[in-house]
Amino acid sequence: MKKITLMLLAFFAFTYHVTSQCIGTFEYVTVVSNNLGTVQIIDGCNWSGDWNNITGLLVGSDYEFSSDNPTDYLTFTDDSNNVIASGVTPLSVPAVTVTSGRIHVYYDSSCTGDSVCRETYIQCTSCVPAPAPPNDDCTAVTPAVLTNGTSVTFTGTTLGATMNAAETSVLGTPTVWEAVTLSGACNNLTIDYCGTPAGNMTGNMWIVYTDCLTEFTIGDYDFTTCPDGNGTLSFINLPAGTYYLPVISDSTYNTLGDYTMNVISVDCPVAPDCASTPFPVDGATDIPFGTTTFTWSAPVTGPTPTSYNIYSYDDAVGTNPVFLGTVTTESADFILEVYETTIFWAAIPVNGTTEATGCAIWSFTTEDIPPAPINDGACNAILIPIGTETSGGAYYNVSATLETSEVGGSCYFLGDPASESVWFSFVAPASGEVLITTEYFDGTLQDTQITLYQISDCANLATAVEIDCDEDDDDDVVGDGSGLEANLQVSGLTSGATYYFVVDGYGTSVGTFDVGVLDPTLSVHDFDTQNLFTYYPNPVSNTLTLNAQRNIQSVSVMNMLGQEVLRATPNTLNSVLDMSNLTSGSYFVNVMVEGVSETVRIVKQ
Repeated sequence: MKKITLMLLAFFAFTYHVTSQCIGTFEYVTVVSNNLGTVQIIDGCNWSGDWNNITGLLVGSDYEFSSDNPTDYLTFTDDSNNVIASGVTPLSVPAVTVTSGRIHVYYDSSCTGDSVCRETYIQCTSCVPAPAPPNDDCTAVTPAVLTNGTSVTFTGTTLGATMNAAETSVLGTPTVWEAVTLSGACNNLTIDYCGTPAGNMTGNMWIVYTDCLTEFTIGDYDFTTCPDGNGTLSFINLPAGTYYLPVISDSTYNTLGDYTMNVISVDCPVAPDCASTPFPVDGATDIPFGTTTFTWSAPVTGPTPTSYNIYSYDDAVGTNPVFLGTVTTESADFILEVYETTIFWAAIPVNGTTEATGCAIWSFTTEDIPPAPINDGACNAILIPIGTETSGGAYYNVSATLETSEVGGSCYFLGDPASESVWFSFVAPASGEVLITTEYFDGTLQDTQITLYQISDCANLATAVEIDCDEDDDDDVVGDGSGLEANLQVSGLTSGATYYFVVDGYGTSVGTFDVGVLDPTLSVHDFDTQNLFTYYPNPVSNTLTLNAQRNIQSVSVMNMLGQEVLRATPNTLNSVLDMSNLTSGSYFVNVMVEGVSETVRIVKQ
């Protein structure tokens, strides 16, 4: 007898192992069975290994569980994972003995895992289907007629809603319908959509045009929240016509119930007249690259605009309008990032939600591509002398405008090629160490990249050997925390040898920048504490006076391209520099005092 008992226990253990081998490992959604006799979705994206709680089951009723993946192996258990039934989809469970359980999903009977979404379903096959509501078919709905300021409240139920074949491709879920007819030429429509009790519906709604099945996409809509947590939709500038409003369940189609829908229609405000007198004036040319303030005049007749919508177009007839933004004043700043290009644009007045119509489209053409700077190529690299100073750092500034394409460094983000690069050179100091930086100095370009090369033939960049590269302050040797300016600290250079480096803006960024080449062995972290000399006036009209406590060895004046335009060697404590022959603009004045140099920016009037 004992032997037989042991054999039976072994058999039962083996049987339990076989039937429960595909118990899920990840709990997902909980679903309440609607017991309507219709197919009800459990989840729209179950993965192999998921299991879902099923509640609300009717004891003694028949159920079928299924998946849209034909190989799926389903296991139905009680709440303690005792197996009730299992098999390949669809799984039938007759005369259910529990009011709640779990449905487990695997790819096959070997409990194979995967990362594929599948929809799973439940259906009470012995339940009597609820009758479809009278508004189950959109073509049978009688629209409510709304005029300016009127509203209508719809109440009903979605219980028993069916999936009409004509609706499947548009909505993909059982749906009931309400409808309104708008009489005004332009209407603003607000729909407050709430479930009863709160939470039965969660605001999934489309507004559909006259044939029920074409989604109406003209006009903006915004979700807000009504008190019970369901949705409010607002549509603006709708033309007259009949609109069908589908009422569906929540996003997983699990809850079908009662609903209340409040619909309010208000005629659009009267359209304002058009703006005039734009700047840039219509047809203008040579509009500068960079930030430009667009202006226009408000209409002198009609309603006062509450705002202006700014658009750009492909041409003068308004092809492919692109919305740029809304302003409440008669001006807006825009950054022009193209040369020699005709821009078509308009500032359309808006009254409330109504735009002006028939307004002119203006145009202008941006300036020509500027000539390349002198150091556009390696052979014209600007030589930057390295400062030598023991108590503080000496630096040398040069301003340049980024220009035509050259080469790109290995560190550039996502392999970004050099787009408007310019070239510099220096002679390595005795220490063999330099710090090349754009961080401490002025300029409009705030995102720079630096690559250092050794070049045997400046006319043949195939001979260039990259030594180091920095993008977004990767070296982190100095910095103000911005992480965008480049800092390249390199050691082991050959003293007295000439090296080249290229400075570039990230992507197609253009602008001005200042760059310094320093010897980091000479205390480079206090660049701005120098007081080697005093100077006045600034701005200067004709002469610049320089005073120092030690001999001023040399004075060099450079323009914004780094070209030397004036040089003097006073070898005195005081010097007067004649700048009367220079054109108006900004200049860099580099002063050498007993082997220590400092550069200041001077404006010539």
